[in-house]
Amino acid sequence: MVTSTKVKISNLRLDKNVSRTKLTNSDISVIVNKVSTSKKVKTIMETANNITNVLVYDNPIKEIKSEDRAPNVLDRAPDDHEAKRLTDIVEDFCEEGILQEIEESLTDKGMFTSFSYDDYAKPEQITIAQLWSALVVQRPISKKHLRKIQENYNFLKVQTPIVLKIKYKGQWFYYIVDGQHTAATQGIRARLGLIKDVAKEDWQEVKIRCMVVECANFTFAREIFLGINGEDKLELAYFDKWKNYVLGARQDGAENEFWQDCLELHEILEEFGIHPIHKDEPENIKRMAGAFVDVHLIEDKKPEDVRWIARLHQMLWDDKPMDAFEVDPMLLLRDKIKKDASLDNRYVYSFVKELGSIIRHTAGSPSGWKKFTQKTYPLWFKATHPDEADKKVSIPDDASLALLLLAYQEAGGQFKDLRLTFLKEKFTKRGETLFDYLSIDGKEVNEDLKATIKGNKDTE
Repeated sequence: MVTSTKVKISNLRLDKNVSRTKLTNSDISVIVNKVSTSKKVKTIMETANNITNVLVYDNPIKEIKSEDRAPNVLDRAPDDHEAKRLTDIVEDFCEEGILQEIEESLTDKGMFTSFSYDDYAKPEQITIAQLWSALVVQRPISKKHLRKIQENYNFLKVQTPIVLKIKYKGQWFYYIVDGQHTAATQGIRARLGLIKDVAKEDWQEVKIRCMVVECANFTFAREIFLGINGEDKLELAYFDKWKNYVLGARQDGAENEFWQDCLELHEILEEFGIHPIHKDEPENIKRMAGAFVDVHLIEDKKPEDVRWIARLHQMLWDDKPMDAFEVDPMLLLRDKIKKDASLDNRYVYSFVKELGSIIRHTAGSPSGWKKFTQKTYPLWFKATHPDEADKKVSIPDDASLALLLLAYQEAGGQFKDLRLTFLKEKFTKRGETLFDYLSIDGKEVNEDLKATIKGNKDTE
């Protein structure tokens, strides 16, 4: 059995017969492989500091271009408001066949009945063609919800959309800030021929009864949006709140102290190429470099906290989306460092680079390491707490960090300036640590992975 060992380049001697030949990587591999033994040996890649290879990641992180990063949808100038014409919303809904299906459904229910303007309350009227829907201060437009409204239409339940009247470059614009589905419904019903006073082909001239508020900017609209989404509606995605906090300060100059604080944190993320995104974005967007779905985790953080984790992400994971594991667990890591935890401290810098190397070599990403923990902790808990084996296992918030630090110790990491009592108190039981039960599938301990981290995996 022939095996290969690593030798120093300085110990290699080039045969004169090949000295004039340009060597390829495969040629060099052949030469190195000739230096071998006839028995099984431990292969441990070592650095000058005698640290096993799992702590060293030599492959440079791919340079990320702006187009490869998650889109920064909150990078907007004061007058750059995301909006969509109400006519387009109606057009998008009325795809081929949909109106016929709704008409049939309403007819079956005996509800295919038209109403005139006089059947409704009489606030100010604005045509659909004049209206814009201010997307930033409303829930996402839902075709499913629009259809449900049509098929269960009750004219007595029609609410009055709230409209913001803003003057820009000498022209008035009317933005719906609450009630876009209500307004769009009138356009859809006009296209069905259910508005008595309007011909189907003139549906864009349907007048919507609105409550109009004249304002200088969107601050009032944001306050309405954040205030009206109560228990009677679906849960509001946190990103929709964050978007209005940030844009309220960035676009409108709102003096709300909390909004200003959120903008400061957001700008730190932007500085390091991290862009908060909505949880319902497509998976390919959520996997882009710098994509950050869990922005709610930084809401109560100080600027120095956010700067630390953002810089850490840029150092270690600039080519990856930002994971929840990089927020509270990494801030806990900073707190576990006894003295100067600054990333400008060369010892701390080297230490966190080694932690990142462990993850890249094994799990590939912070989210991957979190999955390791989710599989490992229940296995360890049930084995070391036999009296509670039937108990539903809840994974502690600091378990992923604990597993990482235990792996660091097993890999021979030399950074010692840490407070590690929690590893013994919470993650060591009956002499067995969380690392002892390292698992990928949650069914059995992965001895091969453990050996890789320890640097004593046998090769042949």
